[in-house]
Amino acid sequence: MLNITGYVVRTNFKNVLAAVRVIQTHFRGQQEMKHHRQKYLVLREAAITIQTALRGWAQRRRFVVIKLSTLLIQKRFRATIAAQKEKASYKLLRDSCLKIQTAFRGWKARELRKRVLAAITVQKYFRMHHCRAHYRKIREAVIKIQSLIRRKKEEDCYQQLKASVRQIQQRYRAKR
Repeated sequence: MLNITGYVVRTNFKNVLAAVRVIQTHFRGQQEMKHHRQKYLVLREAAITIQTALRGWAQRRRFVVIKLSTLLIQKRFRATIAAQKEKASYKLLRDSCLKIQTAFRGWKARELRKRVLAAITVQKYFRMHHCRAHYRKIREAVIKIQSLIRRKKEEDCYQQLKASVRQIQQRYRAKR
């Protein structure tokens, strides 16, 4: 009977030990979970603080942009109103000036007709002279460019010929 009792005690002890281990594992898991939860909550609070600051900054920035846009729109609107008033005033003044100018120009046109015809003749000869000089410059430049191109082609041909001669000489000397 002594052996059975020892067996029962050992079995009960093993069962209790296993139960203790399960309880300890769960307890330690709970402690670890609490620790991670606290870390999570601290990090979450920090993230919320950062997000709050960032959103506040973004809203302030957006407010400044909207405020500047509003001021710009108001400025342009006021400028448009002022421009319209100025345009109406200008139109009235212009119409008055046109009536005066029409009468004056009719008289002046007859006086200036002779001068205009003389000026046109002078301009015509000046432009002709200017165009001829410009044409001569362009023609000389074209001739110069053509001669340079021909010279370059001849130099390239000469260099090719020279290279061919060297190659022939090298092969000839190599065979000797």
